[in-house]
Amino acid sequence: MNELPASAGAPKPGKVQTIAVLTLISGITNILWPIILYTITGLATIFVGCLFLPFFMPPIVLGVFEIIYAAKILPDPIRPVKPSQAIAILEIISLLTGNLVSAAAGIVALLLYNDPEVRDFFEHSG
Repeated sequence: MNELPASAGAPKPGKVQTIAVLTLISGITNILWPIILYTITGLATIFVGCLFLPFFMPPIVLGVFEIIYAAKILPDPIRPVKPSQAIAILEIISLLTGNLVSAAAGIVALLLYNDPEVRDFFEHSG
């Protein structure tokens, strides 16, 4: 008899949906926050702030990766992915750029990744 994985018929847990939404919000803020800071420092220092452009690029790249990851786990039948603790850790590290939203999302995501229900869902979804 051909059995489906446990997650094929079961709905996605709310905690997984929370991770997806928080990752998406964090991705958007990681793209917008450096652009806003770069504009403010560039204008306030009469474009001397342009020297700090390499400091503002990593959060933008992280934001793109977060949006791609969130797009994979947002739909109801999620694509087979593993929980991305690396993204959650990088979200926490984004605190260095002053992005509190991303850091909070990273902390909550790490806590939820350790939940047994979430771990079980990711194990059976892939």
